[in-house]
Amino acid sequence: MIHIILGFLLGSVDGELVHVSIAEELPIGSQVSQLMFSGEYSLYNVNEQYFALSSDGRITTKARIDRESEPFNDPENPYELKVRHSQTLIQVLINVIDINDNKPLFQYKQTTFTFRENAMIGDEKTLPEAVDIDYGINSTQGYRIVSGNTRNTFEIVSFKAGSRKVYYLRLKRGLDREQTSEFDLVIEAYDGAYPAKKDTLEVHIIVEDENDCSPEFNQTHYYADVREDANIGHKILTVRATDNDSGENSQIVYSIGRDFYADNKFMINRQTGDITLQDKLDYEEESEIFLEVKATDRGSPARSTKAYVTIRVIDVNDNQPVIEIIYNSASDTEARVDEDALKGSPVVSIRVTDADDGEAGRVTCEMDSENGMEFFVLVHNDDIMDMWNVRVRKPPHRNIATEFTLSITCRDNGSPEQKISFMTFKVKVMDINDHYPIFEPVSYSISIPENTSPGTDIISVSATDADDGE
Repeated sequence: MIHIILGFLLGSVDGELVHVSIAEELPIGSQVSQLMFSGEYSLYNVNEQYFALSSDGRITTKARIDRESEPFNDPENPYELKVRHSQTLIQVLINVIDINDNKPLFQYKQTTFTFRENAMIGDEKTLPEAVDIDYGINSTQGYRIVSGNTRNTFEIVSFKAGSRKVYYLRLKRGLDREQTSEFDLVIEAYDGAYPAKKDTLEVHIIVEDENDCSPEFNQTHYYADVREDANIGHKILTVRATDNDSGENSQIVYSIGRDFYADNKFMINRQTGDITLQDKLDYEEESEIFLEVKATDRGSPARSTKAYVTIRVIDVNDNQPVIEIIYNSASDTEARVDEDALKGSPVVSIRVTDADDGEAGRVTCEMDSENGMEFFVLVHNDDIMDMWNVRVRKPPHRNIATEFTLSITCRDNGSPEQKISFMTFKVKVMDINDHYPIFEPVSYSISIPENTSPGTDIISVSATDADDGE
């Protein structure tokens, strides 16, 4: 609703001074005031652009009256219209009252701010000004966040700077880039009219990463198997780590921390986390190897974390059985057996070992001999897995042979290839005193002269004994 304030109603005459107030944007031809003095009136300034005056003192608009434009935009200095009346000069001071015909306007509709992830609560960014060319309550009265303020992270504060207000976007709570890396706020500037006029500003906020996260492996402990005959360069496994930071703070470098006596047999690709073999393995030296691996980011200062790798070395059949003869007496240097030894009497013990594991280390043995198989037998010691015994099958009398040659063949159960070992040794048959001496012949007949002197040899006799030695 437009109010026209007339001089004779609400205007005041102060000697030769008249005060009038009108609303801006009145239609052309609207009455501004009616001067009530008798006589004729005329404008002092014949080039007056905005107002017209009738001879009877009626003042009307003849152009658009915009309070936001000169010469009406200074509320402290009303527009002056000079009117002649008889011999008197009347000053009509016209105060143009603002109406809410403008809204606050941001020069740009979008802006971007960056906050570091470790920014302190209270850190601020200056918001662009929303200019409203209206006056007083119709001008910009405040800013508010209307959307995008996740977890109520930001707030708007203002400070008086002379006749203007400056608005700031203030950090209200701590940031966590790994939780929220960006914000898209919509900020509204509003004036004080009812209903208020508004304009919006889109504020894109980037949370700049701080190296506050350590790399994390996808497993804390890795396991892998590798054959002991694997080639150098063979890839064992790949470890993986991620870092929730961004940029260089999330770029990961892998390394081997400690290898727990693996003697640098493994290497890790610093970029991919591939662990490969760089030296030959030997199951018999180490069947299980432990590595400590590290993932380190490129932040400053860098952050790192550890994981562990267990590598099980799979045995392959790369060892032959080892055959060892154990004599019945520690002082013996050869195998011996009495010729009258009873069946089952021990001749020698044989220890057979194989450094391989599993079936590849499980051994079976057999015996062969050209002349001894009738008298000797090879049996496994059920109480001691790697022990075999050569025992008497039947007494090996010396009248058959004084020694026997025995051959032992041992083979493991490796697959696909068996390893075989051989050993040949001799068994000496020891004599026992089982024969009497025998004269040959059994009777003698001799004649000697009666005068034979004492000590004279009169006959030579001979006896033999089938036994040996003494």
